[in-house]
Amino acid sequence: NSGPYVVQALQQLAAAPNCPSDTATLLVQSALPIAAPNINGASNVCANGTNTFTNTVTYPGYAILNWSISPANAGSITGGQGTNSIPVQWGNNAPSSPVITLTVTMCSQTQTGTKTVTLHTAPTPGITVNGIFCPGNSVTFSATGGAFTAYQWSGPGFSSTSNPSSSVTQAGNYHLTVTDGN
Repeated sequence: NSGPYVVQALQQLAAAPNCPSDTATLLVQSALPIAAPNINGASNVCANGTNTFTNTVTYPGYAILNWSISPANAGSITGGQGTNSIPVQWGNNAPSSPVITLTVTMCSQTQTGTKTVTLHTAPTPGITVNGIFCPGNSVTFSATGGAFTAYQWSGPGFSSTSNPSSSVTQAGNYHLTVTDGN
């Protein structure tokens, strides 16, 4: 019989007047099949980036949660082991398709959930200069390193801040931030 079962405890004084205690009752159920973990988080991740992954299934406090990444050199779990949420610091072995695994053990039962992510190479932008900067003249800075989806130039004297090339008329420090399609 798989239960449920009831355990009751009662204490009675050994001496007169032999008063009984209240009855304490505990319902004991057999272990139910546990649900498989469901891992939520980004499906596309960048090399050398950090992402958080979360299990959306609720388990009681005595459940043992063990996270892993395969292959092991794809990234590192930097915290949260044993909890429903982990941060992952990705390595630089892109492109690849690492698998995040969560194994839950409870009442001699084990369930496993997985999530495959696509690890993309980090963008490697560069800047080339067309011309020689002389007072009163302009030079053109051009982004190199790939076809990016967004360009953000910063520095003095820009004629454009969202194009892959920008003309500059002032001396100063310039920076380029790019976004790729991943």
